[in-house]
Amino acid sequence: MAPYNLSKAGVVALSETLYGELNPRGVDVTVVCPGPMPTRFVESASFDSNDFRQLTESYVRESTLAPAAVAAAAIDAMHHRQLYVVMGSDQRWFWRIKRLAPMTLLSRVARRVRNDLANTVNSPPTSDS
Repeated sequence: MAPYNLSKAGVVALSETLYGELNPRGVDVTVVCPGPMPTRFVESASFDSNDFRQLTESYVRESTLAPAAVAAAAIDAMHHRQLYVVMGSDQRWFWRIKRLAPMTLLSRVARRVRNDLANTVNSPPTSDS
């Protein structure tokens, strides 16, 4: 997930920079930060282990976000001149905690991934895995 997260962080940083530079000229920028959602991401992603692939598949499978809803939220935010669109209740909390207490968030994410990996590895594969 490191390369994927690096690219997402780069898009956020670029969007923030462009917002700061272009907003005085009347140009707005919106960056969309959805959580996991059912797309073909997992099919084309590279994972260093099957355990991480299974874990990511479980996050996607459990997602309640729909790509059409994300697109609609992005368009709405653009019309309202919002810089950030963070979607998914977990992701909104992660976003806030990361801004206020980054090490707390990183510790919780590491603990969650460790627990989720243990549960994924110890549970039998589903018929669609």
